[in-house]
Amino acid sequence: MTVISVREFSHHMAKYLKKLRSGQGFVLKYRNQPIAQVTPNYIPSTGVVPSWKRPFKRIKVKGEPVSQTISRMRHEDWR
Repeated sequence: MTVISVREFSHHMAKYLKKLRSGQGFVLKYRNQPIAQVTPNYIPSTGVVPSWKRPFKRIKVKGEPVSQTISRMRHEDWR
């Protein structure tokens, strides 16, 4: 993955956005410290689905709902 400075990115933003569109990512650094990893969100040609769109399995928890537990605990602390 390419490592670029924030200054380089700001001066050549169009070039790096084209790289993102083609599926390449890069790391931004500020004062030689990495501050962000920039990756493409979705690449239609590869069929890769972003993690927030992937199906997930719901977890069933025994007992009262979390919202009721929080409400009960707040009420107990109020006294």
